Amino acid sequence: MRAAQAMPAAGFTYTAAADSQGQVINLREPQEVHAWVELLGCNEERLRRAIAAVGPELQEVCNHLGTLLPAQPLALAPGSPRSH
Repeated sequence: MRAAQAMPAAGFTYTAAADSQGQVINLREPQEVHAWVELLGCNEERLRRAIAAVGPELQEVCNHLGTLLPAQPLALAPGSPRSH
């Protein structure tokens, strides 16, 4: 069961960019966790709690954190593993 979702701040609408639909945050890859923490402007604990509350989909995590979706999808360094 999912926890109640945080509502966006007044005056803001959080919508997914066309290329971020269905994007999932992978907590098993330290490089990816670090990149998401930097991109979303939160610490790792807050990111993990958000994912525990609403699941790993980027749109849901951003809504829960009250942040806007990144304009570009996450890009990891060449050779970094990326498994979901």
